[in-house]
Amino acid sequence: MLKLGLTTPAFADLPKAGGAPDAAERTKIEKAVKSLSIPFVANNGQTDPKVAYYAQTFAGTVFVTKSGEIVYSLPAPGKKDNAGLDHRSHPAGRATDFPGWVLTETFVGGRPKLSARTPSPTNVSYFLGNDKTRWTSRTSTYDKVLLGEVWPGIDVSLKAYGQNVEKLFAVQPGKSAKIIRLRMGGAKGLRVSDDGTLVVQTGNGDIVYTKPIAWQEKGDARLPVEVAYRLTSSSAYGFALGAYDPNLPVFIDPLLQATYLGGSGADSGFALAIHPTTGEIYLGGQTFSTNFPGTSGGAQSAYGGSVDAFVGRFNANLTTLLQATYLGGSGDDFGSALAIHPTTGEIYLGGQTFSTNFPGTSGRAQSANGGNSDAFVGRLSADLTTLLQATYLGGSSDDRAFVALAIHPTTGEIYLGGVTFSTDFPGTSGGAQLAFGGSVDAFVGRFNANLTTLLQTTYLGGSGDDRGFALAIHLTTGEIYLGGFASTNFPGTSGGAQSANGGDSDAFVARLSADLTTLLQATYLGGSSFDRGFALAIHPTTGEIYLGGGTNSTNFPGTSGGAQLAFGGSEDAFVARLTANLTSSAVFPEVCDG
Repeated sequence: MLKLGLTTPAFADLPKAGGAPDAAERTKIEKAVKSLSIPFVANNGQTDPKVAYYAQTFAGTVFVTKSGEIVYSLPAPGKKDNAGLDHRSHPAGRATDFPGWVLTETFVGGRPKLSARTPSPTNVSYFLGNDKTRWTSRTSTYDKVLLGEVWPGIDVSLKAYGQNVEKLFAVQPGKSAKIIRLRMGGAKGLRVSDDGTLVVQTGNGDIVYTKPIAWQEKGDARLPVEVAYRLTSSSAYGFALGAYDPNLPVFIDPLLQATYLGGSGADSGFALAIHPTTGEIYLGGQTFSTNFPGTSGGAQSAYGGSVDAFVGRFNANLTTLLQATYLGGSGDDFGSALAIHPTTGEIYLGGQTFSTNFPGTSGRAQSANGGNSDAFVGRLSADLTTLLQATYLGGSSDDRAFVALAIHPTTGEIYLGGVTFSTDFPGTSGGAQLAFGGSVDAFVGRFNANLTTLLQTTYLGGSGDDRGFALAIHLTTGEIYLGGFASTNFPGTSGGAQSANGGDSDAFVARLSADLTTLLQATYLGGSSFDRGFALAIHPTTGEIYLGGGTNSTNFPGTSGGAQLAFGGSEDAFVARLTANLTSSAVFPEVCDG
């Protein structure tokens, strides 16, 4: 299921198709995503009925129960919940043997009265399984949750960000902050560090509340007030204030910030696209579900599939998450390819599904899972509030789509590339290669724009291991290009820029007619060791083909005159430039140590 507080996109985890951001762009995007204001989602039945609102941040999921407790479900350090585990705590209330950890904050002696503030521009949709009664659209979200006058004269509000959770205490004139007391359930201990932070000990390591700040407001001036954490017991804390004007309100602001965030996120973004007219940013990927934890014992019930695909929609400057949606059934679903229709603006997400109940309306091109895992394509409205269609694509064995998804610029048809282990892959009759080559083959599939008809598919492969990772469509000819790595007898390489396999495994580029009925040309690209193609792009004016990937070969072809002539060591990245007909090339390798 989708976590609204998307973790830092793991751009390096999968090979990228043409147009993926470079390192500097990724750094900028990751920094911006971390500082996002994360809205609280109203619970309309999509999670435990004890929950009123929840937000999903880098620090984990934050639940606000109807009784006013704040529950934090924190991920394990450096681990992804990729086993789909149900995080149930120890009966004594300690989450000792499971990847995550649950903390519960209770307002001692307080009486929260929940209300939401102004609605945020973000809406959330859920498309879970093929039972439409479980689908929701445009679930409301809020910038803040107001807990009301928790203690006499002391109001509390809650706000979430990409990297932390903020509680704001407003102490009215004449009232004392000494009455504020919060009990931390699930903590193994509390301590105040020398730098003024509050350290909460858990079985997965320490998490930290930043040093609190306090202030008063007089006209346009903001007057600082000395403040520190005060431990009231081994499991409870409050605040100690310095001197301040008793005739003015005092505001106290601590932040919860996890110290083991790096690498621990359960959500990964693998595909990025920019809307051609609105400039909005779309991120697709996969999410490992976080479910509601109990308020005292930390019990967490299962919900949906163990892994779901997701799509998130951001404004152009990445300051607001406008919409997000899950996409998946009861099994494992992985989103890895994303494209935006140039005419309709609709969003297409591709990937791999193990679900037999993947959501999608009737009439799709392939309505049932062919066996084990299938590739999939889902079609959503540009605002991500409506699932317009989805389809399986696969035979009786494993079939996977990676980042190879493209939309034909003139016909609007949808092309999906990937890997198949199936000897009965659907739609290959009449294709450029009718029969399974052996072991593992690459494939390309072609659908109409509404995904109701599979127009054509084709295998691409020899007798060994052949895999398709990158797909592009030539803007002038409309021809289809697939890149990946190939076996020693890959078809169609005669007359290509490199007609023979150079060694263990070579990268390849294949050129097909737009209808996928003819393999027009293919070429190897590689030296005497392992070479793999992962990224493919076509120059918009010259039409030349660029392939990027990785090589272990010290004798990679065509490097004479390139930007880097010699092998850097261990494994290098490479960039190759080929003519549109794939009959000649020039190569420009770049170092990728490791």
